[in-house]
Amino acid sequence: MTCASCGATIAAKAIVCYRCGAATAAPQPSVATRASSRPAWALVLVAVGALLLGVGQTLPPESWFAPAAHLAGLLLVVLGMFRLIVRRR
Repeated sequence: MTCASCGATIAAKAIVCYRCGAATAAPQPSVATRASSRPAWALVLVAVGALLLGVGQTLPPESWFAPAAHLAGLLLVVLGMFRLIVRRR
């Protein structure tokens, strides 16, 4: 194989050129790097859901928003926990 940068003959499995240090191929992102941001969204869902559950608890029961906050908060917490559990397997 020939280095695209300096023209030196290098091994086919070489990662960098021994002469100039240029990379022989574009770096591939690892699976761990790509998957690491996914649990963050699940944690955000759980946090927002917990916040809505807390807001629903502090509102008076006759308020129209209290049941909606409870339902939305519970739904977000369940979805976030589901995403966290499924991603760990």
